[in-house]
Amino acid sequence: MTDIYDLSDRALELLCDADPMLATEVGVSGRDHRWPDLSPSGHDQRARLVDELHTQAGAITTATPSEEVAKRVLLDDLASQQLLHASGAHLRDLNNIASTFQGIKQTFDLMTKDTLDDWARLLVRLETIAEPIDGYRASLARGLGNDMAVAQRQVTAVIAEGELTARADTPLNDIVDAFDAAGIGDDGMRSRLVAAVDGARTAYGELTEWLREDYLPQA
Repeated sequence: MTDIYDLSDRALELLCDADPMLATEVGVSGRDHRWPDLSPSGHDQRARLVDELHTQAGAITTATPSEEVAKRVLLDDLASQQLLHASGAHLRDLNNIASTFQGIKQTFDLMTKDTLDDWARLLVRLETIAEPIDGYRASLARGLGNDMAVAQRQVTAVIAEGELTARADTPLNDIVDAFDAAGIGDDGMRSRLVAAVDGARTAYGELTEWLREDYLPQA
């Protein structure tokens, strides 16, 4: 029979599998080369996982006070995720401080950058950054279609941030600077990093343009 501690451990692994950005944030290894599906269907799939885990946790019989505390902590955390998804928060996840717009970029700040393997994982992520951005845009578009647009002042602030990110002197150049400082000495990888930064600039530029031309007028 599964006890609450085993389920808690398994829940963490499954949630990190479903959301590699979360894995990077909490320091769970093995997913630093991947992105989550940030489209509406991706969010729905993770919500189904949370529902399943909540049901499993609720069915566990605890034998000690500490087990009961662990069960309550897990149930409360999963319930908060259920409420957040049910509210449609992922469809209006746009602000100038702490939204997915910033979170995608900030994921690179949280990644380990000590070895060649670390940088290889980071490079894969950077080269595929358009995937989460496209999914994120699809979720915002769904929210827009459901009359769930955020305030214009938030959109305007994010557009300004996006313009900065898309510039030639983008803050994303810090990634290449960090590679140089790490002393890895792989010219081929450095060239790919530079190209990937340019790709990330383009992806953020396209998202910013969409926010300006399509989202802002309806906010």
